[in-house]
Amino acid sequence: MPKLIPLEIAGLTKTFVTPAGPFVAVQDVNACVHDAEFVCMLGHSGCGKSTVLSIIAGLQRATNGRVVIDGAEAHGPGTDRAVVFQAPCLLPWLTVRENVALAVKQASPHFTRAERQAQVDRYLELVGVADAADQLTVSSPLARSSACRWRVPCQSTRGFCSSTNRFPCSTR
Repeated sequence: MPKLIPLEIAGLTKTFVTPAGPFVAVQDVNACVHDAEFVCMLGHSGCGKSTVLSIIAGLQRATNGRVVIDGAEAHGPGTDRAVVFQAPCLLPWLTVRENVALAVKQASPHFTRAERQAQVDRYLELVGVADAADQLTVSSPLARSSACRWRVPCQSTRGFCSSTNRFPCSTR
């Protein structure tokens, strides 16, 4: 049996309907990403990089083509992939811990409360923000340091994708 390709993009095309007529954002994109490969998409502003990432993440549907992850065609968002947006997206009315816990709870609804808490604590320690875990994100070091602001969204994404062994921090 042939080995599965972790990510395959085949004939990916996205056309947007606009008042001026159809706008083809990306056309016939093809790629295979194998285990342990690090891939970058480069291109000028507006060339469709974010559109391709949004389709891979399941946030948008392709007009044509397909995204196959570990041999299964992807038809929407899933815990096997995620996006970390260009701007850190934290819920300011939640604490640092609650922001990470939200993702862990969505990804692992079968976890007990204690298992979820242990997973959240592990992620907070991993990125060095455990000391600010119980502060609101607007009043924590995250609000002051741009480097710190990225730590929680990356770990929230990691918590959401905890079912895989791959690091899921894709940027968009």
